[in-house]
Amino acid sequence: MSSRTSIEVHSQQKRTQLFTHFLGEAARTLTMRANTRLLSIEALRVIAILCIAIFHSFLPWFESMVDWDGFLAGTALAPNGRASLQALVFMGSINQLGAWGNHVFIMISGFFLLPRAAETSVLPGYWHMQVRVTARRIAIILTTVVLYGLIALIAHHFAPEITNAELDDWYWISFGIQFVWVYLALVVLCPFIGWLWWRVRKQNQLLAALLIVVYALNFYIAFFSQGTGEPGVLDWRKLMSAVSYGMSFLVGGWIAQHVRPGSCCYGCHAFVLALIGMIVAEFIAGSLGGIDSVNSLSYRSTSIFAFAMAVSALLCALAQPADSATRHPRLARVLAFASAGTLGFYVLQAFFSTGWHTAADTILMWALGFGLAPFIVIGSLFSLLFYLAIILLDACIDQVVVRRVSKLFVGHKPAE
Repeated sequence: MSSRTSIEVHSQQKRTQLFTHFLGEAARTLTMRANTRLLSIEALRVIAILCIAIFHSFLPWFESMVDWDGFLAGTALAPNGRASLQALVFMGSINQLGAWGNHVFIMISGFFLLPRAAETSVLPGYWHMQVRVTARRIAIILTTVVLYGLIALIAHHFAPEITNAELDDWYWISFGIQFVWVYLALVVLCPFIGWLWWRVRKQNQLLAALLIVVYALNFYIAFFSQGTGEPGVLDWRKLMSAVSYGMSFLVGGWIAQHVRPGSCCYGCHAFVLALIGMIVAEFIAGSLGGIDSVNSLSYRSTSIFAFAMAVSALLCALAQPADSATRHPRLARVLAFASAGTLGFYVLQAFFSTGWHTAADTILMWALGFGLAPFIVIGSLFSLLFYLAIILLDACIDQVVVRRVSKLFVGHKPAE
């Protein structure tokens, strides 16, 4: 046998050994993820959705401060005829936490979905398997939207003041739940992203470059090109919002590949630093530029602080050991129950925003008469009760239907 032939045979054997090793590692990783429910990540998901509930409760008041019409003059938010610094910092921070919650939700989804797709992309039958699991995920999302959409339309027929669902105006089910459609798009694209991502050699460099470009454009949008009114579906600023969430999805997958549960000891410190940095930035923006600067700093999904807090919060959650759910089974069941209604919360609060915002605004206007602190506390308590009410309602309605839909895809129930 010639030396060249020997080298080729040796290379082939080496590739076979590496491929076999990869399959073993992938199988062990997938088994760990399939059999383990990380208690801290479920808790993070619940905290994130609660922050989103608080954000939506206070959003009309922040918008009233941005589009100043004098309505709030003389209240605890604007005692001297303009928004106070304390109110600016609080409202700006609430906006940041709302965006943080969205990034956390997408990042956790990427944490579970993307590595599974990437690591199995070399296996035979990959695309067939991905069609089945993706179809199941799509069916669950659309089931929730259609079910609550029908309920909202029926409610509008009998009590139009409690819902914004109308047959002759489809804004409520298009732009009204645009975040849900972004999530659906990421679910559809996940098999393709995973397949491509596994074949990228310099993943770290590519991810860093994409983050720099995306958040440089986000900075430009927030401070120099917000535009007026609601941007169209193909407006580049609207598309950048989806791209920003796509980056969170990708970062979540990257974290799952590189950080094992119980091995991260710096995430919590990083989150505290990011949170303090955000509050300081809001204080500086409120002091120097007023409401316009605060609005720019927390504009939609563009905030680098919200993204940094989401990354560090996920790393903080991974400081817990992988078997935390087995150590605290009751708490695990409670958190799993609460987090199961996350999608339902997004859809239901959007479809019935007219009704619940009327109640929230009435309560918050009453609380504002007692000062800024009661306004904050009562608004937060209302958000908590509102969140719990939707979770319970979703468990009785949507989750029952979703379980029946899931049975159509028995054997293909990936962690999400």
